[in-house]
Amino acid sequence: MNRSDIMRISALFEIALGSASLIAARFWIGTTNIVGRHVSHGDTTEAFALTYAFTLLQIAIGIIGVMNAEKGRMSTVIFGILAFIPQIAHFFHIKGSIILVLMNLAAFAVPVLYAFTAYKLFKGDNKTIAFSKK
Repeated sequence: MNRSDIMRISALFEIALGSASLIAARFWIGTTNIVGRHVSHGDTTEAFALTYAFTLLQIAIGIIGVMNAEKGRMSTVIFGILAFIPQIAHFFHIKGSIILVLMNLAAFAVPVLYAFTAYKLFKGDNKTIAFSKK
């Protein structure tokens, strides 16, 4: 398995995380207990708009990663860095549950893998790193 394969896998995970967040946000719109009683309607609308924007960014980053998996482009590295923005936004939005904090910390592995692999591909390092046939 070379770095191009790992780039494809991490990009597909970005698409999956973005899609899951988009679906979850869509289901949360109909619930009333997702936000506290002290939150105004404008704040809720703004939160959902940001959630949609970040999830669409994650999906776009994943698509760009799949398309550029064979090539080392600077744009993929930049999008790899941008992949941290939705994850950081999700992380700082969490309140109260240590399990959610740990799950979001584990979810940082996907943008890290994406950005690191994009950087290595940009530098021209597409060597086989795992599961090599000898």
